[in-house]
Amino acid sequence: MNFSIKENNFYLGNKKVFLNSGEIHYFRIKRALWDKHLDEAKEAGLTTVSTYVPWAWHEAEESVFDFDGSTCPERDLKSWLQLCQAHNLNCIVKPGPFILAEFRGAGLPDWFLEQYRDEVKMRNSKGEIFPSDGVSLFNEKYLEKTALWYDQIMPFISERELSAGGPIIMMQICNEIGVFSWLAKQADYGNAVKERFISYLSRKFISIQEVNHLWGTDYQDFVHIELPPDGKLPYASKGDRSRDYEWHCFWRTYYGDYLRMLTGMARERGVRVPLYHNLPGWIYGNGYEFPVNITMYEDLFGDKSEIIFGVDHIPEFMSYRNMHDDRIINDNTAAMQGSKPLFAAEFQCGSREYHVVPNPRELELFYKASVANGLTGWNYYMFSQGRNPSRKGYSGEIFYWFTPLNAEGESSSTFPLVRRMNKLVKTSESLIVDRIMQPSWKDRLRAGVSCSLCLPPSADLHISTDC
Repeated sequence: MNFSIKENNFYLGNKKVFLNSGEIHYFRIKRALWDKHLDEAKEAGLTTVSTYVPWAWHEAEESVFDFDGSTCPERDLKSWLQLCQAHNLNCIVKPGPFILAEFRGAGLPDWFLEQYRDEVKMRNSKGEIFPSDGVSLFNEKYLEKTALWYDQIMPFISERELSAGGPIIMMQICNEIGVFSWLAKQADYGNAVKERFISYLSRKFISIQEVNHLWGTDYQDFVHIELPPDGKLPYASKGDRSRDYEWHCFWRTYYGDYLRMLTGMARERGVRVPLYHNLPGWIYGNGYEFPVNITMYEDLFGDKSEIIFGVDHIPEFMSYRNMHDDRIINDNTAAMQGSKPLFAAEFQCGSREYHVVPNPRELELFYKASVANGLTGWNYYMFSQGRNPSRKGYSGEIFYWFTPLNAEGESSSTFPLVRRMNKLVKTSESLIVDRIMQPSWKDRLRAGVSCSLCLPPSADLHISTDC
């Protein structure tokens, strides 16, 4: 048996399936309660559970790796996966190197950041380190340590894939990497970035003379091109505007090159399951940033990469102001990534903040609309509440609120909603995954079929198909 992606669907063996997953962080739950949480996940109708695998958690000391709980019971990833399989639950794993997840350092080990902070951190145009969990993604020291982490975790995952008799069906490659600079409103101006930008320009343009002609500049060589100013300084010349435009285009290839590199590293170490990466979708309850966010990854869409993209569907408070945003996000993702399934990798089921209290009735409407708007898989985020290990969380002791299960495995008012939705998905699964996509309005017009939204049924359709 294997799990695969073919065109717009997930397949378990030869059968199309709806990927029905819930997020449970084993490292945020007491080892003695793992069985209880998995029992409840099964009772709720989940077929899969998802979790980050924090690098910082399993290599707390440099070169000392713990996957069997020898230093802490909650590090026993081996037993966690065995328990998932014993409960007949498949697994999605997310080994970073970045995980975010409100985990201090975004999952990078403390020893790494303490030893190499000045070397690896992102910098502004003045050469100053700016506050962010991000690091310069092509820094040699960062890639060296990432490779050593992958040397350990990727064979561990490979040996426990579904095709090898284990429970793992899919893996995330890093997590929302572009969001570091986006949230900090600051690009990385480190030396490694400048070298890649110069290389990008020298590949894109025939010669420096072409650059000078288009930009109105007089550079003698590509190496003399300076990075555009950061911040919100106004353009002072045509060259400033042109350079800034190419700077934005360059970042699309930068993220693409990084994720393709990590994909190759995982494959070289034996991982065979499908891979995905999260797209930051909603920021504080609206999806209007998504059309911009998605362009950060455009160099990976279609046949440029095997990675599928999981969207973050987290509307917080549902209302007429944002109810339609899931359709916009789904359609944009489908248009960009091509024939790959639509997967809500973080599908709101609880709240990151205590003052944001989701209403189960509103969530139910949102869940049904999301399926109607094209989803072929989701991951309830979070299904189980967690408690942060000491000094590891950004949000105090508690991680997530109003989830179907609290950290002790006790159910809330959201649990019946999740169970009801999972029953609906199971009953209607074949209808959902075998849906026939409706023809576009232009195809309908070419076929002589009227659109009830804009033409009466009896309208005479003498309409140009060139519109």
